[in-house]
Amino acid sequence: MSCAPISVAVAVLAPDENREIHLGVSRTCNRDGTATWTIDFALNVRRNGGMKPRATVHVTIGEELAQKAELLASGKQELSPAKVSLLENQIADRAASLSKKKINSDTTLRELLLQLL
Repeated sequence: MSCAPISVAVAVLAPDENREIHLGVSRTCNRDGTATWTIDFALNVRRNGGMKPRATVHVTIGEELAQKAELLASGKQELSPAKVSLLENQIADRAASLSKKKINSDTTLRELLLQLL
């Protein structure tokens, strides 16, 4: 079966309206016909009357989770209320607490993002 790229993105405004969360799941196709899956996460926070970028994370999904990523990206699986809560709370809180230097290397944040699958 040949690889076809796919990208799905959602945005969530936290109930307090002070955080805006963007989440994307993407499949890119490699030259050899294999696929690479990624999660992209961005957190914007309200400052000075507008939403400002606070954190951006790009996580590569391993082959062991590729099938779950496919289900989510294809719409065959939705984010449950528990996973939306994880995104709005633990993931957003963790991302907001990290410095820009540490955010892309934080294993705890990476593991939390992978729990969304």
